[in-house]
Amino acid sequence: MQPEPLSPNPQPVTLSPEELATIPPELRAKLHLVPEAVPTQAGPIASELPPEVLAQIRAVAGAQTSGAEPGGFSWAALVYGPVYYAAMKDWPFMIFSALASVFVYTIPLLIPLAFFARRRAWHKKTWESEEAFMKTQKQWDKTGIIAGAFSLTLLYFVSQYVYTTFTSTFGTEDPSEILKQVQSQYQE
Repeated sequence: MQPEPLSPNPQPVTLSPEELATIPPELRAKLHLVPEAVPTQAGPIASELPPEVLAQIRAVAGAQTSGAEPGGFSWAALVYGPVYYAAMKDWPFMIFSALASVFVYTIPLLIPLAFFARRRAWHKKTWESEEAFMKTQKQWDKTGIIAGAFSLTLLYFVSQYVYTTFTSTFGTEDPSEILKQVQSQYQE
């Protein structure tokens, strides 16, 4: 029993080997596509598919495989950590970055994660196109840079406040003197 065609007169469309190679293997396996030069019993030859189906295949394949794989450093992954990875549906990195954020001495581990963040986000989530992906990543990076700059500025002012408070309270800028005074107060 032959399936009913999608259009009354489907025109055969041939996929070139290059176009066939751009279709993700999972999608190719689902549609049982084989190159025209190698017809087998596995499924229809690409030229037998209706143009509407081929257009959809090309759209889906082009959305995930156009150009090189996006990569690079992600400021959002470094600054937001678990929030960024949760938004990108990368659960293992989310858990790892959350644990690394809890223990202060492991925060440097977040830097290498930020180098892999974009590549993993590209694979973990379905994107309309590479342009949509890059636009989203640029928005995340802008907010990451702004939040990072704000956090560093806040950290600077808080540390200056603490430093000034300690030096005025203990009457010296020498940390060893401050430590001696604090220890002597607790020994009494």
